[in-house]
Amino acid sequence: MMIFPSKNSSILVLCLFLCLQLATAKNVHFNNCRGTSAVVSVDISPCEKEPCVFYKGTNVTYTVTFKPSQRVKNSEQTKLKFVADAGIMKKNLPLKNPMACENHGIICPLEPGVQVTLVSTSFVEKRFPAFIPFRSNFYMYDQEKKIVFCLITKNIIKPKYEEKGEGY
Repeated sequence: MMIFPSKNSSILVLCLFLCLQLATAKNVHFNNCRGTSAVVSVDISPCEKEPCVFYKGTNVTYTVTFKPSQRVKNSEQTKLKFVADAGIMKKNLPLKNPMACENHGIICPLEPGVQVTLVSTSFVEKRFPAFIPFRSNFYMYDQEKKIVFCLITKNIIKPKYEEKGEGY
C-alpha cells in the first residue's frame, strides 16, 4: 500500500511540513560582530518572541541569508561555529554538521555579492545552565580561515518541561 500515490502529493506533503516549520520561526534582530559579508536576515526556529528561548535537549535552527563579499570555496577550513556567550562563560554549541558547504542549503563556491541562504541546526545539551541570558555568536569561516560572517542574537536556555509545569 502506498501512502502517497503520486509525486505531486509527496511534494504537497513536503510543502506542508516546511510551512509548519516556518510557522515556528521568527525573523530576529541581530548584530554583526565581524566579517565582511552583508547579513540580510536571520530566522531562528523555534522562536516565538525575543529573546528566543532554547529548550534543553532540543534542536535550534538558524536560517541566515547573506551576501558574501569574497569567493567562498568548499574546503576543510570552510566551517560554521556556534558559541553561547554568557559573559564569564563561553560554550561551543554542537552543530549537526560544521562543514559550511555540506547539507546547509548552499552550493560552494559562493560568489561575491550573490545572496544565499544557509540553514544550520544546533543541539542544546541538557547539561547547559538554564535561565542565564546569553548571546549566540554564529560564525562562518572561509577556505583561508577568514570570517565570512559573524552575527549575534540574544537568547536564553530553559528546561524542556518548564511549560508543562514539570520538574527542572
